[in-house]
Amino acid sequence: MDKAGQKSFLVPIILLVIVSIISLVSINTYLNINLFKTHIKNDIAKLKQTYLIKQKDIVHNKVHTVNDSIKFQIYRNRSKNKGKNLDTSEEEIKDMIIDRFSIVEKNKNQYLFILDLHNIEGGKDFATMILNPNRPDLIGKKLDDSYKDAKGKEFRKEFLKGLRENGEAYVKYWYKKPNFNEPKPKMSYFYWQKDWNWIIASGFYFDDLEKQIKDKQNSIKIYMHKIINKNIQISVILTVIILLISAFIALKIDNTIKNYIKKLSTALNDIKLLNILLEEKVDKKVKELREKDNILIQQSKLASMGEMIGNIAHQWRQPLNVLSIKNMTLYAYYKQGLVDDKFIDEYINSSNNTLKYMSDTIDNFRNFFKPDKKKENFNLYDTIKKSVDILNESFKYHNIRFTISGSSNIIFYGYKNDFAQVILNIITNAKDAIKTNKLKNGIILINTKQTQDIITIEIKDNAGGIPKDIIDKVFEPYFTT
Repeated sequence: MDKAGQKSFLVPIILLVIVSIISLVSINTYLNINLFKTHIKNDIAKLKQTYLIKQKDIVHNKVHTVNDSIKFQIYRNRSKNKGKNLDTSEEEIKDMIIDRFSIVEKNKNQYLFILDLHNIEGGKDFATMILNPNRPDLIGKKLDDSYKDAKGKEFRKEFLKGLRENGEAYVKYWYKKPNFNEPKPKMSYFYWQKDWNWIIASGFYFDDLEKQIKDKQNSIKIYMHKIINKNIQISVILTVIILLISAFIALKIDNTIKNYIKKLSTALNDIKLLNILLEEKVDKKVKELREKDNILIQQSKLASMGEMIGNIAHQWRQPLNVLSIKNMTLYAYYKQGLVDDKFIDEYINSSNNTLKYMSDTIDNFRNFFKPDKKKENFNLYDTIKKSVDILNESFKYHNIRFTISGSSNIIFYGYKNDFAQVILNIITNAKDAIKTNKLKNGIILINTKQTQDIITIEIKDNAGGIPKDIIDKVFEPYFTT
């Protein structure tokens, strides 16, 4: 390529680089400025809430400073005069506290005010004002909780309710502001000091808060404009510097491209060889992973089988116990000469039900591990009764009266067999508790009811409940009493 051709080739490259850089710098500056404006707007939007929380903390701390002073004076006076006649009476200490904080709070909008509480339930003379730099005319006067602010709000009843429930309360209302004749919106924090039965309070006016917020917003806007101007200046300087650098780089692009073409040809050959090696490694690794997957699948199957066997064993504990009791009952009846055809038929039917339940348990657990197990609609009353029928003979033998009450038409959507097993386990536990406590007349009651979309099943017995020393363990796997 001759010099003229090379020059004509470099000119469009240089122009393209310059235009691209200017565009990128301009877009970046524009996006950064917009992003900064968005952040500033969000900060301004959050400013009011932040200042409100800060003001609430200020009045909260102010009130508790007074409370801490009271606690300290009470402790100090008791310690100083322990075993002696008190040199300083409680009334003198109260006067000292009032004098101290009336001087501190003089001529401030966030002033303290204190009420001597007579009746926390409220009423016409529920308290006496003993400190209020804003309203000295109220000092010594009784207060009525039905008093309303300029907007008709009975704010005293509101803070009394908060004090009764929590010992403290934040309340919004309209009240006279120092150096103003008309009331202003205000928020106060009230605290019930129970040692002296005082209500200590302090608040702030929302117009003061708005002024602070407005001043802060103005300072933020000024700061924002400074940052934007600075960003623009930096962007212009960076653009000039980058243009100079890009012009220098563009002059060398031609030689660089030629060198890259040579290196690229060599690199392509290396890449082809590398791809062949990588394919071999990938194939080998895939085979290894497939072998590991097969091992994991086999281990998962064994784990699932072990879990199923464990659960079947847990579910079979109670039915096996029932069969054992039935055999003992048969033996006892046989010894007493009470075995007849009717008894044998009942015994066989009851035992077959128990064995069928055990067989169904295996089927249920087998189905549990299948992905196609589905829920179904079933009658709650009938399912409970079916579960209880397995234990009828055992109930008779142990003189336990079992009763099912409530609605017999409740339809529940869920796993029928699982539900039946849960009911059977709970009832069996109740029966065992009655046996353990040696109750002659055991009682087990089940009541079902439905209120709109809520179904309630209540199971009660007279065995005394779960002992406190094991109640925290009842939901642990395989735990039994």
